[in-house]
Amino acid sequence: MLFWRQKVLVALIQEAPLLKASSAQLADWAFLLKHQNRIDEHGRFYDFVPYDHGPFSFLMEHEIMRLVDEGVLTVCDGFLCAQSSRAGGIAEELPSTQRTLVSLLAEEYGRLSEEELLNIVHCCYPWYASRSTAINCVSKACAEAEAVYTIGYEGLSIDAFLDALLRRGIEVVLDVRAVPHSRKHGFSRPELEQKCANMAIEYCHLPEAGISSVVRREADSEGDLWRHYSSAILPTIPDTISRITTTCSQRPTALLCFEADPIYCHRHVLAQTISTAAGFDIFNYVVEGSRWERQNVC
Repeated sequence: MLFWRQKVLVALIQEAPLLKASSAQLADWAFLLKHQNRIDEHGRFYDFVPYDHGPFSFLMEHEIMRLVDEGVLTVCDGFLCAQSSRAGGIAEELPSTQRTLVSLLAEEYGRLSEEELLNIVHCCYPWYASRSTAINCVSKACAEAEAVYTIGYEGLSIDAFLDALLRRGIEVVLDVRAVPHSRKHGFSRPELEQKCANMAIEYCHLPEAGISSVVRREADSEGDLWRHYSSAILPTIPDTISRITTTCSQRPTALLCFEADPIYCHRHVLAQTISTAAGFDIFNYVVEGSRWERQNVC
């Protein structure tokens, strides 16, 4: 069974004038379908990051590979094709409004080259071409120095997560999960470390700064858990706290865990400890509104 966004990819290729697309063309079409044709109003679509050749989605790349493995898409002379028996009829499964959006997109942009598509992105959505080497416009955001940033990936795709870091100019991610595994694509340690590296972001896992599942189960309440973390765990890792503080003082650094709201995550205790000791501001990423918000430090 395919997700609807995967059906959209198949439909884009089938609607293309040449019935095929390069990976970069398909990424650009999907990006424009979201940002110009607003297909994401019909459901959760792909998010994108600025990459070497314009907008890119790690999740989309992952799902394309699965579609190829499953025989829905095929690779012909370096192009993606959707003419297999398994691809037949998939586009018709989309609601008519979505098929119309795909057809309009293909009619307007389907014959354009990768370079022409990138120029359109650069003109209309410059952030997503800001790291492109093809048009010599590589740039980066700059975060405030001497601050503690925190972010939870709950509710975020891997692409939305990385885009949030890039937009703020984060250079280092410190993973403070006790166990860095996730069923969500891109957030288990090996994948996350590689994807951060692709974005020129340093990744480091600090398991000693996390809370074990055993300790979590034994806590009577979240308040008890945070008090235990503050009084029984943090005092045992002074070197780690010192390392985090030093890193935050030298480079824009984000503490990573799962929960979207830091108040439900131990990272808020860790950030507060560092802020109090070093006098740093705290900025938390707010998923709703896609923004970094300065925390009022008591």
